[in-house]
Amino acid sequence: MKINIMTKCKIALCAMMLVGSATAVEILNESFEAPTATGYEKIAATGWVLGDKVTVVGLVSNVTAGVTGGQGAQVAWFKEYNGVGSMETTSSILSTNLEAGTFYTLTFNAAGSSGHILAADLIAGTTVLATKEVSPTTKNLDDKVGTLEFIALPDHPNVGEALAVRVRMIHGTWNGYDYIDNVTLDATGTSDDVTPPTPGTLLWGAVPVANENSTIMMQAATASDTNLVQYCFTNTVNGQTSGWQSNPLWIDTDLTSDTSYNYKYKVRDMSANLNEIPGWSSEESAMIDQWTVLYDSFEVPTSSTLDYPYGWGSRIIATYDTVAIPLISTPYGNRAADTHYEDNTLPTYLTNVLSASYTYELTYNVCRRNTSTSTTGHGVELYAGSTVVASVFGTVTSTDMSHTDGFVFVAPDTHEEMGELLKLRLQNSGSVSGGDWRSHSYYDNLRLRILSPAPTAPSGTVIILK
Repeated sequence: MKINIMTKCKIALCAMMLVGSATAVEILNESFEAPTATGYEKIAATGWVLGDKVTVVGLVSNVTAGVTGGQGAQVAWFKEYNGVGSMETTSSILSTNLEAGTFYTLTFNAAGSSGHILAADLIAGTTVLATKEVSPTTKNLDDKVGTLEFIALPDHPNVGEALAVRVRMIHGTWNGYDYIDNVTLDATGTSDDVTPPTPGTLLWGAVPVANENSTIMMQAATASDTNLVQYCFTNTVNGQTSGWQSNPLWIDTDLTSDTSYNYKYKVRDMSANLNEIPGWSSEESAMIDQWTVLYDSFEVPTSSTLDYPYGWGSRIIATYDTVAIPLISTPYGNRAADTHYEDNTLPTYLTNVLSASYTYELTYNVCRRNTSTSTTGHGVELYAGSTVVASVFGTVTSTDMSHTDGFVFVAPDTHEEMGELLKLRLQNSGSVSGGDWRSHSYYDNLRLRILSPAPTAPSGTVIILK
């Protein structure tokens, strides 16, 4: 523990002046050196308390634990048998309360068993303000550093409440070992900041698009500022607004079919001065189609390389930025879905169910990566509940999204999965006949909609589109 009387006095005297100071004040610097542990002991560091569901939380020698890196000779040690461990600072150590307009930075080093999850929480009173999770891969504490940043606005309900820090294991195995060390918390005033976020132009990362039959999704181009950023989206037709939020993505809900909606957004920082970029973005529109089950061009979230597309259920499909890494081309925005390694089932957020006698049309564009083998397999399956009700498979040689595929499915009058939620699965190349597991399948402009009026076809028919 590295807080002394002088540091405490400095924190107390500066408490009302932090907002006006651009110099960081150290609130916590903990390397878990006291009390001295003689082995694997269930004890808390000085000024910390053991939380609920602790099985073993101890301070052990780096040499004994086989841990490298970090600071000093001891670490916080978490071992799980049938619960998770946690330690939390007492308010008497931090001796400071949450202040509006103050930039708090919490960091910690983590090590341990692969697949486990460790975390640090910044707390005010009894409320968790923010959490940073880290998944260790080695026993070297210098390999993983978690960083959490937080600023409270003037109207934050926890302003004035005592600050605390909690370190904990979120997920582990019965015989796993995990370690945290070098926990720091700094506070920096922000009232000297009079500059709005950059860039000064308000561009769209992904223009509004109807992604279901009652929702429109959009994303602002990412802005940056030394004191964090917030975005505010407005529906200029019905007045709905996102309010100020840290996420550049917004989904407007409960919209009316066959209606066009217009959107614009603005940006500010989170400093004490709440500096805004002047004006609004351009106003863009999107039309709600009551027959759209899903539309996705994989434009959100935006990033410079890879990210997981919004709403897809697991972390085995990535969106690919064709501008940053131009190995394919697409006319449908700057991103496409990459299914190189595994297949993926989608949309936990879909609300449409399989309906009797409805006719469903799926269309999509697909291509291969220009560094892959000459032929790439692709395929899409439509699920109702856990049952595949329609599918299409094939191969593609182009790298420019000129290949279109899909199917039309006429739902039967009766089906064991009638009324079950619809899902889609995008196949990787290796799972398709004629495909090569080493190649990449890229999907874009994917649309699932209900045809109205329905074409004449026997119920249960699947028509492959070419």
